[in-house]
Amino acid sequence: MLLAVRQQETVLETLLLVLRSHTEMQRAAVYLLDPASAQLSCRAEYQWPAHRSRAFPLRDSDPVAAAARTGSQQATSQDDNTALYLPLLVRDRSLGTMVLEKNGAQGFGNEDLVLLSLLAAQVAVLLENHNLHDAEYARKRQVELLHLIVRSAATAPNPGEFCSLFADLLGDAFENANVAILLCPPDKDLRIAAHAGSDEPQMERFLQARQLGPLGQAMRQKRFVMAEDATSANPSFCYGTSGSEICIPLVSGATALGAVVIARRGTHAFLKDELTLAQVAAEVAANTVRSLHLSEELNRSTSSDPLTGASNQRHFHAMVGQELSRARRYQKPFGLITLDLRGFREVNTALGVQGADQILKQVAASLRARLRSHDTLSRYEGDQFAMVLPEVNGDAVAVVLTKLNTALATIETGSSRQLSAAWAAVTFPEDGNSEAELVNTLFRRLDAARRPARNAASQATAPE
Repeated sequence: MLLAVRQQETVLETLLLVLRSHTEMQRAAVYLLDPASAQLSCRAEYQWPAHRSRAFPLRDSDPVAAAARTGSQQATSQDDNTALYLPLLVRDRSLGTMVLEKNGAQGFGNEDLVLLSLLAAQVAVLLENHNLHDAEYARKRQVELLHLIVRSAATAPNPGEFCSLFADLLGDAFENANVAILLCPPDKDLRIAAHAGSDEPQMERFLQARQLGPLGQAMRQKRFVMAEDATSANPSFCYGTSGSEICIPLVSGATALGAVVIARRGTHAFLKDELTLAQVAAEVAANTVRSLHLSEELNRSTSSDPLTGASNQRHFHAMVGQELSRARRYQKPFGLITLDLRGFREVNTALGVQGADQILKQVAASLRARLRSHDTLSRYEGDQFAMVLPEVNGDAVAVVLTKLNTALATIETGSSRQLSAAWAAVTFPEDGNSEAELVNTLFRRLDAARRPARNAASQATAPE
């Protein structure tokens, strides 16, 4: 019967059934040892008196602890009952104690002692096998979770997307738990990047927990913190429903990037294997978030104009190709606009390089303010700008041109002359079906728009 059982709890219940059926005992209990806390806890019992303690320190003088500590049988005899304490041993390592009691002072016979000792040894082996199986299962869970995290890192385009995937993975791995992924970018406040679970996170509680609770302790000391409190309304916890919380800082190298919070309602709600799993997962996630931050920073440095903050020529062409692919897939139009500031050489001469740079910054800010959040503004070169406008047709492009031209007129150049520009625009698919066709048409039209100004400038400077 015992060999056919797979769950530890069922092993213990089956053991009690065997003892009741084949021995004269009236009461029994099985105490198992937690090596981490050196505590013996009652894990199964039959008719065990309510006044008996359900837990003992391993160094306690009670026969339950003595049998586990010494690895030898202990027996007590009184007028009303006899008790036998059998250690559960595997290779001289104690797993706990099995206790049997029978009424009356007459002890257990030699034959009973031999059979019960053999039974205790067999149960110890079964329990050890279950422990090994659970450890192997925990390692398997670790490997599977880490594999999924690595896969998420490979597919996530940015830290926000990765944190959403990471929160979902932790939510699946930790049943009945609330999960929050927090990020604290440089020079910015702590924010909740993603969460999973039944309870909605409240930012006010998280900020308070960062000051007073385990979250703050974890982030300040850059180490794992496990917190438990019998009162789940503890204001220092991140969740108002928490009885137990794991707080793990996301640290890559010496850089603190945020934290992971995993919370459950009950106290002592996390197993040792779960704590290890959470720590390992957080370490992998921290390195992933750091890599994605560096990748974003690299992309910004290679695709943006350092003076104006707009994207650069390289990024403009990349966005044209990307928008062309999307427009073909969904049968949507899009537009391109470019402008060349008129008379900017005179502005440069009058204001100097630094003054002219300030004007270019104002131009970029003013143009960006008139565009939508998903439009792309690029400084193409010098005093020339270009824009990608998704999902707009020719009429919409004309409206945008009017707004942008008005925006330029509001910029002060320090002279009586208003800032103006030569403009050109094209739309897909009317003006071309490929990136080369659209861009070539766009700049041919810009060159044509610049010609009248060039001719006027030539006539003004020609000798009479």
